[in-house]
Amino acid sequence: TGELGQLEGGFDLGNTGNSWSLENFRMNSVGDNNPLQLSVTGELKDFTALPAADFKLQYRLRDPSLLQAITGLRMNPSEGDLVVKSHQGTTNATGNTRFGDTQISANVALSHDQSSLQKLTMVIHSPNVRLEDMGLQAEEKQDLNYSPAEQFEEIKPWQRFRNALQQAPGYQTDIALNFDGVTGDHTNIESFHLHFTGSDKRYTLRRLDIAYDQSVSEIRGIIDLNSSPPFASLAGEALAIPMDTISRDLGLDFDISGIANVRGGLTSQGDSPDTLMDSLDGSLAVALKNAVIE
Repeated sequence: TGELGQLEGGFDLGNTGNSWSLENFRMNSVGDNNPLQLSVTGELKDFTALPAADFKLQYRLRDPSLLQAITGLRMNPSEGDLVVKSHQGTTNATGNTRFGDTQISANVALSHDQSSLQKLTMVIHSPNVRLEDMGLQAEEKQDLNYSPAEQFEEIKPWQRFRNALQQAPGYQTDIALNFDGVTGDHTNIESFHLHFTGSDKRYTLRRLDIAYDQSVSEIRGIIDLNSSPPFASLAGEALAIPMDTISRDLGLDFDISGIANVRGGLTSQGDSPDTLMDSLDGSLAVALKNAVIE
């Protein structure tokens, strides 16, 4: 019990020889007026060995103040569902969640044994992300001090790099993030797509595409954390960049107009920011069209 309300439920414990199972599991919210409405049903067979699971979850979190207390962000009310199935070392999860008018779906597949994970595949997709729904823009007139960026822990670039070296998983990964649309009062990003794969701490950036104010930026590359020292190679291009928009977003204190096209490639090798910068090599080409600087 508490501010989230009350839950009730139960399960049956079954045994067949050396196999134990959790059957007829059910847990539900009590009443219809709680900030969190939750329903979970399913079963877990042979949980003392390599279990087989089948669970379904539905939730509704409709109190914006509770969402802000949990996340630090003024998110719109949320509801969604999750289905998890596991059998013979493979676990699949499919989920859908909505924040206001923003719909996000996720599909996750895991390959594993009793003690370790061998592969992770994950695809997250949204046809359109409204920053207002996610609490990522400050537009409420009654509180001009609300700054969503302050809710995220500031980590210096060198610390992010060190964390990546220490925490990079050894199992195979295949992860994609597809936001077909991005809308908000304070952004010129129109879409965002990311796809990378990895195996044995060697990663391939297969897609990083960002549509920005009718321009398109594409980056591809490889990162090898097994190399001694770690090695990275990136190539990309950004076409039809509106100079007035990007200079304004970067906070530059002069007027510039025109269109820019950028192409280039960079390689670097090192185990610290300093060694990475010292070994940085590559080329960058910039072409300007109808550019005027005042």
